Amino acid sequence: MSLSEALRLLLGNGLMGVAAFYLVDLIVPPIREKIRPFLDANPWLYPIESLFVRGFAWILSGALSFVPLAVMVWFDYEASPVGFKGWTETAFPYIVIAVSAGQAAHSIDKGISVARERTK
Repeated sequence: MSLSEALRLLLGNGLMGVAAFYLVDLIVPPIREKIRPFLDANPWLYPIESLFVRGFAWILSGALSFVPLAVMVWFDYEASPVGFKGWTETAFPYIVIAVSAGQAAHSIDKGISVARERTK
């Protein structure tokens, strides 16, 4: 397998979104612990906090999926997009795949967690 094929595989199957899901699991808990007193004082913010975490996961998925694309353009495996619109049109399908795969990983992980809780 060549580097070009490996980069296309990273982009095409959503591995960057799954990686972002696991990175969010590493990054967010320490932040949650620091803002816990503020959230406990304002319980109406709990739903908003989960939306911020989801948005962060989407942004991280997009950023991570952009890295292999940039490497492909740098090594001339992919034609260099012209301007902002060109980059957006080139990156959009890969970002959608990454975000979808990250959400699927979250759903599967949540389902496994619920199943484990039910068997205890």
